[in-house]
Amino acid sequence: MAACWLGAAALHPFVPRDPVGLEPPSAPVLAALSGGHPTAAASGAWSATVVHFANTTPDAGALEAGIRTSVRFDPTFQPPLVNGVMMLRQVGATDRIAPLLELGLRAHPGEAWFPWAMAMHVWLDDDDPEQAAVWLDRAAALAPDAIHARAAEALRSAE
Repeated sequence: MAACWLGAAALHPFVPRDPVGLEPPSAPVLAALSGGHPTAAASGAWSATVVHFANTTPDAGALEAGIRTSVRFDPTFQPPLVNGVMMLRQVGATDRIAPLLELGLRAHPGEAWFPWAMAMHVWLDDDDPEQAAVWLDRAAALAPDAIHARAAEALRSAE
């Protein structure tokens, strides 16, 4: 039963009141139910967000709230940031992506995925290939054997 409430608690800000008057616990209750384990609380919050995305017409504000709740519990827990930005893109909320990627860049400075994702965001959503190339250079510095450097060169030569 606690596991059900763990997931439901993450949706607390955007779940309508239950017809019988029960509401999922708030984030502090979720933290208590997790036994003080931040990754367990983050996972519960993220799981509830995935359920919302998969089983409703997703609301961008609700998705972002779920992502941020999960990241507040455990800033090192990557799935909400990695998958959450893709969910936001799918619902057309591209204006909410950059701030979440910035959270990932701060929490995971050695990961090439976050600068790569920022490059894709500024190229596809902001139509700024020059800035995308800068982000790809940053990704290439973190993962020199990956394709990032060649992608940055290709963007620059296409201008």
